[in-house]
Amino acid sequence: MIEDYKVLQITERREIRYQVLNHINDILHSMGHDINEYELIPETIWPSTAAREANEIHFERSIIVSEDDILLHRKLNKNQLIAYNLITKRIFSNKAGSFFIDGPGGTGKTFLYRALLATVRSMGYIALATTTSSVAASIFLGGRTTHSRFKIPIEIDENTSCNISKESSLAGLIRDAKLIVWDEVSMAKRRMLNVFDLLLKDLMNTNALFGGKVIVLGGDFRQTLPVVRYGKKKISLAKVCYILAFGMNLKN
Repeated sequence: MIEDYKVLQITERREIRYQVLNHINDILHSMGHDINEYELIPETIWPSTAAREANEIHFERSIIVSEDDILLHRKLNKNQLIAYNLITKRIFSNKAGSFFIDGPGGTGKTFLYRALLATVRSMGYIALATTTSSVAASIFLGGRTTHSRFKIPIEIDENTSCNISKESSLAGLIRDAKLIVWDEVSMAKRRMLNVFDLLLKDLMNTNALFGGKVIVLGGDFRQTLPVVRYGKKKISLAKVCYILAFGMNLKN
């Protein structure tokens, strides 16, 4: 393999060796292994971005839903069942739909998401579970932050876009998704939703809202900080806690 890499015009044999080991590591990584297990060199060899992405997508496409999760829809209350039936009807009729699930903490939003995800996945379809925060993402099987799943930069402005090639395997995964859930969207910036919308329109090659996909957004605006007109962007954590406790005006 070293002879094959000489065509890259790399003069140093050490660098060629690293290129070969990286290539082997990508192959092993796709099989769930790591070249560092064999201790061939003292340095750690990291898989490429493409290899990590391929491994993540393989996991997403091979999620196994437990019997308990498949039966979750039978335990929904009246209001949850109304939302569940409406959303699943859109999914399995191949129609677009954008929904927002609102409710205070503890009212069963997460339970509804889990029932929807389990139903779609149990039928062999792709369902993507995302949240604004990493803590909430850990609740869902295959859960990821929206920044991570859709490559939305942390710092965004009017010119920001998602770093996803239309030919990439991740783009194919998003196109194949029957359902996308985004929890805690009430804590995200408005621009994040705009960037997300533009990404789906680009990948699906349509001007329909969210690319014509079924999107379930959820959150609780009661848990967000108050918006203060002309307030400063930067504020200390101590002051945030004081505001939440005593309702202090940000301008003071």
